[in-house]
Amino acid sequence: MRFDLVNELWRTRRTALLALVLLLALNAVIYAVMQQFVVPKVDEHEALFIQKQTEVRRLVKQQSSASESPEQIFLRAGQDLEAFYRALPEHREFTSLVDELMTLASMSGLHLTQIAYNPEQLKEMELLRYTISFTVGGDYGQIKKFIHTLEQSPRVMAIRDILLHHEAGSRQPGVRLRLNLETYFSSEEREA
Repeated sequence: MRFDLVNELWRTRRTALLALVLLLALNAVIYAVMQQFVVPKVDEHEALFIQKQTEVRRLVKQQSSASESPEQIFLRAGQDLEAFYRALPEHREFTSLVDELMTLASMSGLHLTQIAYNPEQLKEMELLRYTISFTVGGDYGQIKKFIHTLEQSPRVMAIRDILLHHEAGSRQPGVRLRLNLETYFSSEEREA
């Protein structure tokens, strides 16, 4: 009986059976190719991914154990900001800044000329920002000493631009320095 059923299927559905056998053979070939070539590559990439992921987790763990919590960072930032505001002089002390710059230049053997300044109110931070530009001339050692004394000043100052050029045509060859500084003062709103 079973044999008759197979013969009947073969006779009536020969095309479908051949297609089924062909699909099974094709499936076996694709499986063999994947096992031979694709699976080893996937395994290799997966192992590399796991290794990199482990390294990243280890680095993150090291950094997080050594770093502060977000709350500590926030508190420290607030303290730093308050210290910054306490270090700022009042606006009326601007003339003492110019005096200090002239004194520092004189101590370095230089003469400060062509002073220009531009105040700007920073309302969101309740600060006055002054951009100050001036020129000094002398030899390289004097210029170097002057910049060093500026950097050592207790004032909150940032050197924004330095333009240095050699004066070859003058009687006493030297260096001319054009300097742009930025400094801050407490604004009147903050002082009140």
